[in-house]
Amino acid sequence: MLIGGGGADTFIITKGHGSDLITDFGADDSIRLNGYDFMSFDAVKANMIQVGTNVALMLGSGEELV
Repeated sequence: MLIGGGGADTFIITKGHGSDLITDFGADDSIRLNGYDFMSFDAVKANMIQVGTNVALMLGSGEELV
């Protein structure tokens, strides 16, 4: 579980570290994906699914980010 502080946060997600949940992602926050093969934001969007009111990013190899 990842929890940011006040203001703009950068969540760093590294391949091979399993699945993660960001509990307070906001409009000023960003995510950096390290070690994944996404070459564009369109490729990232193609791997997103809606889960209730959340969005899950399927990262491959059984990993996901919610």
